[in-house]
Amino acid sequence: MPPVVASGQWVLPESPYALWARGELDEYLRLPEVLRVEVIGGEFVVEPVPSVAHALIISDIQEAVFCAE
Repeated sequence: MPPVVASGQWVLPESPYALWARGELDEYLRLPEVLRVEVIGGEFVVEPVPSVAHALIISDIQEAVFCAE
């Protein structure tokens, strides 16, 4: 799946962190659940949720690092 490229601006009543901490940020962003939203450097980054195959690969890498310790 190609990366999602979007530009936009949200006007929030307070900081994104405060809304997230109370579990209210989703109500303001109203994004579909198939998207992952991260705040990086003060900007929202919206990407598709990784696939199950991606999660399995990450799990294998974590296990290999764990064993290498």
